[in-house]
Amino acid sequence: MNGDLRVAYRASREGPRDIVYVPNWFTCCEVLPELPSVQGWVEAMTSLGRLIYFDQPGTGASDPITPGALPTLEQWADSINAVLDDLGSSEAVLLAGAGALATAALFAATHPSRTTALVALEALADPYPVEETRAAVVAMWGTESCNMR
Repeated sequence: MNGDLRVAYRASREGPRDIVYVPNWFTCCEVLPELPSVQGWVEAMTSLGRLIYFDQPGTGASDPITPGALPTLEQWADSINAVLDDLGSSEAVLLAGAGALATAALFAATHPSRTTALVALEALADPYPVEETRAAVVAMWGTESCNMR
C-alpha cells in the first residue's frame, strides 16, 4: 500500500538480490514481463536475482487515483518502499526505464540504505524537448511506426 492506494506488483522466484524495475506511467506489471520482445531480457535479469515489476498508483493493475489529484514524485518514489516492504526486502537494485529515472533517483537519494545500485535504462538525465517529442508521438500514434512487436 502506498497511503490508501494498493500498488500491484509481480515478482519472480527469489534470488541472490532483488532487482526492481521502476516503471514509467504506461506500463502494466501483468503484461510487460510476458511480452515476447522482452523475454530474453527477463530471463537474463532473473538469472541475476528476483525481478520485481510494479505499477504506480493510477496505472496498470494498481488502484486508480482520484481525478485532479495526480501523485507527486515523492508519492511515486514511496511506491518502491511499499513494494519492498510487502515483499520483506531490505534493499534492491533499481532499474529505471525511460521516464522513470526521476522516481528511482529520488528513492535512491532518500533511501540509500535500501538502494544497492541505480541503473538507468534508456533514461535521460537531461529532459528532451517536450513539444518536439509530443509532436512525434502524435504523428506516429496508430501507425505501423508505433507497432511494438
